[in-house]
Amino acid sequence: MTPSTDHTTPTSGPDRRGHGHYAASMAAMSRVAALSHRLPAGRWKVRVGRVASSGLGRVGVDVVSAVTMQDGTVLVLDPRGRTEGEAFWHGTYEEDDLGFLRRCLGAFGRNVLDIGANVGLIAVRLAHAGAHVEAIEPVPENAERIAESARLNGLGDAVQVRQLALGEAEGTLTLIRESDLGSTTGNAVSSDVAGDSGGVTVVVPQVRLDSLDLGPVDLVKIDVEGAETPALRGGRAVIEANRPVIMGEFHSGLMPRFGHSFLDVADLLSPLGYRYFSSVSGTEIREQSPRVGLGNVIACPTEKVDRLPTTLLA
Repeated sequence: MTPSTDHTTPTSGPDRRGHGHYAASMAAMSRVAALSHRLPAGRWKVRVGRVASSGLGRVGVDVVSAVTMQDGTVLVLDPRGRTEGEAFWHGTYEEDDLGFLRRCLGAFGRNVLDIGANVGLIAVRLAHAGAHVEAIEPVPENAERIAESARLNGLGDAVQVRQLALGEAEGTLTLIRESDLGSTTGNAVSSDVAGDSGGVTVVVPQVRLDSLDLGPVDLVKIDVEGAETPALRGGRAVIEANRPVIMGEFHSGLMPRFGHSFLDVADLLSPLGYRYFSSVSGTEIREQSPRVGLGNVIACPTEKVDRLPTTLLA
């Protein structure tokens, strides 16, 4: 993909990890994470770990640390976060989805657009597997975390981070970022639908995907907390020109708050010849008809369906 120039978080620059207290606490928390990965999996680990690390944070310990995931990728994670906590304490994150996307690199191409990249839980690990990733992430702290993890893995230009939101129009967007238990990064949702969440308010640039200077796009992963419809509508030309396979978490709980459902996504993609599938297992999918409430979906152009690297169930 063409290196980005606007709203881009650099993937090189000052590195604070070698300094005093930060380095010591980071090393200690990294060892704690490694020990946790050897314990039996369970929600209890995440719940206990998040609360314990929150307590350490309140007494001045910098709990954010570099964690070696079970696939060998190193990610800088905040153990207090809801999403990051899963990865920090288990050493895994959405392995079935990640496995599918990794197989797609060989089937369709290695140019990936990650819309709503969070802290790089998918983007950095795909780049570690050989992808070239454009990571779109509006929250500044999250975008910086992606770049930091990319540096740790020596990924160079394989990850391009754009700190912005995607929509149907140019302008700005006000987001509320979660900050429960003192987490410094995490999921964010539009202030229009967030309600009284008590999170951190951040105003970010919003652009249309079609306005970005992109190279080829083979795969798209999208997870933008219910705002998937406007993000994709602003990228119709990119989708039509590249016909990527799209893996989306079309949030059936949040999309209605924006006045949308998966039917609106289908109104955009179906005329372009897309078909829709849901995962049955890590290696099996089943075709679905568009409907309200359809959530996690693989959208694939008809001419590429027979190349999907998974078993299609009747």
